[in-house]
Amino acid sequence: NPALEAALRTWAAVDDHASVTQQHIDRERLFDLTTLCGQYLGDGSAGQGMANLLLAMLIARQQATPPMAVKAMVDAFRQAYGL
Repeated sequence: NPALEAALRTWAAVDDHASVTQQHIDRERLFDLTTLCGQYLGDGSAGQGMANLLLAMLIARQQATPPMAVKAMVDAFRQAYGL
């Protein structure tokens, strides 16, 4: 839920416990994305870089008002990278 995600990030900016929780969530997401990207791009900097980019895109999507459509983001990503 993008609204819930935005609220949690806002709360994490002012509350230490919420911040620790948000950092844990982001680490878990980055681990999963790094594992996935590593399967396609290798375990080096390309896979790690793509995982970081995808996490940043997810966070940006959830912070946008209104939230960006996932399909539009995927289509733009595919077009940009020729996929």
